Amino acid sequence: MKRWKTMALALLLAGSMALSACGQQSGSSEQSGGTESSSAPSSQEASKEESGGVAQEMYTVKVFNANAVKVAKWSDTPIGKVFSDKFNMDLEFIPPPAGDNKEQLGLMLAAGNYPEIVNLEENDIFKQYISAGALLPLDSYLDGMPNFQEWFKESIPFWRQTAGDGNLYNWNMQIPQDQAVFPENNDLIVRTDLLEQQGWDMPETADEWVAFLKKAKEENPTTPDGEPTIGMAAPFGESWGMAGIAPVMYEKGQCIQIANGAVVYDAQQDMFLDMFTHPDTKESFQFFNRLYREGLLDEESFTDKNDQVMAKANSGRALSVWYTVWFSNGANDALREKGWDEMQYITAPIRSNGQAERGEKRIIMTQLTRPFATMAITKNAVYPERIAEALDYFCSEEGQLLLQSGIEGVHYTVEDGKRMATQEYIDGRMNVEGYAIKEGFALGNVFGLAAATSPVDSQPYDLSLTESAISSTRPERVNQALDQLGWETPLDWWQKNAEWKPIGVASGVSVDPQSEEGRQEAMLADFRVKNSARLIQAASDQEFQKLYEELVAQYNGMNPQVVVDAYNAAYQKGLEELAQYK
Repeated sequence: MKRWKTMALALLLAGSMALSACGQQSGSSEQSGGTESSSAPSSQEASKEESGGVAQEMYTVKVFNANAVKVAKWSDTPIGKVFSDKFNMDLEFIPPPAGDNKEQLGLMLAAGNYPEIVNLEENDIFKQYISAGALLPLDSYLDGMPNFQEWFKESIPFWRQTAGDGNLYNWNMQIPQDQAVFPENNDLIVRTDLLEQQGWDMPETADEWVAFLKKAKEENPTTPDGEPTIGMAAPFGESWGMAGIAPVMYEKGQCIQIANGAVVYDAQQDMFLDMFTHPDTKESFQFFNRLYREGLLDEESFTDKNDQVMAKANSGRALSVWYTVWFSNGANDALREKGWDEMQYITAPIRSNGQAERGEKRIIMTQLTRPFATMAITKNAVYPERIAEALDYFCSEEGQLLLQSGIEGVHYTVEDGKRMATQEYIDGRMNVEGYAIKEGFALGNVFGLAAATSPVDSQPYDLSLTESAISSTRPERVNQALDQLGWETPLDWWQKNAEWKPIGVASGVSVDPQSEEGRQEAMLADFRVKNSARLIQAASDQEFQKLYEELVAQYNGMNPQVVVDAYNAAYQKGLEELAQYK
């Protein structure tokens, strides 16, 4: 294992050399990519203005972005060009490293070979970067960041508390947020033709979905072009697959997913509980086990990642897709191109049988902090003050409109005080593959993408969610489905069956990964993940129950309550500490 780590580190160093000194002057090809990038080349230093000390030549910051294969630089798009012209700054997109994100972040930290702006997915890796001195505190820049301070005023105390030393190192993507824009209804998507075939009777419980998909597959064994259909596809092959979305039925009730470790947060009881032994987690595995035994769960789901699942949705082979509801837009575009409009996907609800029997309301959090979407400036930044300046800009009405609504006169106009999508935008969204990426929408999300409504026109900053865009670009088939279901909006079921609850300290609680409890949590999570597939593939209800009891006995022998107690203690301490930062 130690030798493997050494080899992996060497490969990472070779594969991401360009990221260690990411800030480059325009046209320069001489930077070697060494780790000592906190000081700029002499030519950059010489061109700084005496008054403000900010370099005037083009400053290019390399950032990881999955769209790097489609767009090389943000300035290659209309929206990115506006940003580049305004700040003489650009973002160059680099494909994310392959493999587990957290592991890659750890390897980069060990090598000192991380980008200027880094996305740290969870609090434990965030704290490791702080402990290693890899992150730059934002405090020294705050006097020049009035928008940032106002924009994140409710979240900043939580971020200081999480850091542990009172400094402010980070900001979060999709903060601030509101219910209209960030509903977190990541249940599943289903083809609308199947709903029509079964009388527009929307399933809700796990048992109802198994029966629905069984009938749907019997009646639709192939797609119109003869490809075999799949009852349900799922990206369990992703690092967060078995760890996060296989047990996630607990999220459909009163618990909230904080991270993919060993605990869940019960919002009603206001305390942390063990994940693996939670009854809703058991029901999650039972649901997939029944799908598996009925031949409905995709056999490739255990290894499939996002791209494979997206391809199955785009082809219409997947009758339903678990959790990744955001795939529906691209899939619906692909299905329309094939002339299969009746097969458009819609987001549908699910809850466990027990949750339905208990009549539980779904708890959906309105987050004040999102530790799994943490952004920070690293010590490798060549011009951190320029990054801070751009960050402050995007914490403003003008910045968010550029980031999410695009260019006035091109993508939208303002009529009677409200943004209206232009015909160019509507045609692009409806007819041009990858239109949003090509135009540059949200590609600057490293600066913070608010999941919120503009106070100016009471519409979401995201142009695609405004009234004019939705009415014009939502597929007619989806509108028909909503009418048949009796839903006024795509969120209708959740609005009626869920309760939104602001969550602050709880979403940032973690235990030190180097502590005894932290190491124990890692073992508990690893045990759950390694045995999840065994539960899902059990041959019968009896075999499932027998295996579950055996695994729980082994699991309890690892004393998970110690970790649960550590989380609850950290939560109470966090509540106390938070008061000093407010």
